[in-house]
Amino acid sequence: MIALLFLATLFVYSEGMIQIQKEIYTQILSALLPKRRNIKIWAENPRTLLALQNIPFVHIVSKPQKADILIIYKNKTILSPQICNKIVLSESYRLIKQEKECIVGGFFWHKGRPNIIFLERNLYKHHIHLPKELEQFIEDEL
Repeated sequence: MIALLFLATLFVYSEGMIQIQKEIYTQILSALLPKRRNIKIWAENPRTLLALQNIPFVHIVSKPQKADILIIYKNKTILSPQICNKIVLSESYRLIKQEKECIVGGFFWHKGRPNIIFLERNLYKHHIHLPKELEQFIEDEL
């Protein structure tokens, strides 16, 4: 009985995190490409895919080359010069620091809280102007 209660609590917590992740990604993606009605996304993290699949304007693609935006979690080997010409987000602060020449920003969890970062130089490179509500997350250096 205790195990069942624990599993139910874990499920509710996980579903809540996916919903929060969906809401944050909805805001981030529509800010990055505000005029697009259909954004092609490639993501390597299955949890992220769960959150993204219910965003109406998101279309999940199976190949990074076909994506408008890539969301990487651990696989930095995917970051070829061709891919770095696309908008790349990371779900790892460490990866953002390591690949700051390529990654536009990121959304990740730290100590149970969502964190959002955008790198000013890469936003400029992609001609992205964030709305006022996201400007607080722009960093000029890490």
